[in-house]
Amino acid sequence: MKELIKGDIEKRFRAYEIAVKNGWMQVDEVRYSEDLPPLGLDFIKLGLQDVLYDPKTKQIYTPNTNKTADISESGQVAAEGGEENED
Repeated sequence: MKELIKGDIEKRFRAYEIAVKNGWMQVDEVRYSEDLPPLGLDFIKLGLQDVLYDPKTKQIYTPNTNKTADISESGQVAAEGGEENED
């Protein structure tokens, strides 16, 4: 039944593009909706184009600078090496 009520592929893919770009769907959720296997991308985009957040480890990773940071319970960010920033 699910296949019968789907819209055409172009409209679905445009909707998925908007959903992923605006952060209310993840790539694996789109793949699930299209009956495709997950890629295992367990990151949430935070903006700045290249900043990734892993909710399981509470780490932020910035690929273009190869830096990681942990989000502490106090809401402060502990940079790689344990220094705390006021971000």
